[in-house]
Amino acid sequence: RVLPTASQRADWGLPADKVLLCAFHQSYKISAEVFDAWCRILQRVPDAVLWLLDDNASATRELKKQVAYHGVPLDRVVFAKRTSHLNYRARLQMADLYLDTTPYNAGSTARDVLDARLPMVTLSGKTFISRMAGSMLHAAGVGELVTHSHTDYEDTVVALAHAPERIAQLKQTLELQ
Repeated sequence: RVLPTASQRADWGLPADKVLLCAFHQSYKISAEVFDAWCRILQRVPDAVLWLLDDNASATRELKKQVAYHGVPLDRVVFAKRTSHLNYRARLQMADLYLDTTPYNAGSTARDVLDARLPMVTLSGKTFISRMAGSMLHAAGVGELVTHSHTDYEDTVVALAHAPERIAQLKQTLELQ
């Protein structure tokens, strides 16, 4: 695995002193239930920022409305424009955790996330499409990041966001894979 050289968060317009939760999914994968969970996570982790893909102007407007609806300050959500694959892989390295979606889990994105040594929390379901990321996480030796309920998903993200040393251990485990 050859990764592009990691830069600094400031190069991407990101805060250096926050827990950076990344979710670069296409907008159609972000269900209301998943986005509600992400907003609850932001409420429970006051020093976290959610980093999303700005790939669809209409979807971005709606997501911003939902952030406001949940009472989360808009500056706690950062939107990133689509970029080259090389830059995309480089900026993944800036994040602390990757948040997967359900019922459509990350597929090729999960591979990129794990290659960037970025721990990803997923919610596994009963269908193939909702178990892809979990399968990759188990294969990478970090099966504890696979959850099986919305409550466990949120609690796992929140616990990790409050435990930077655990995130560092997970990144190290992924580096060895």
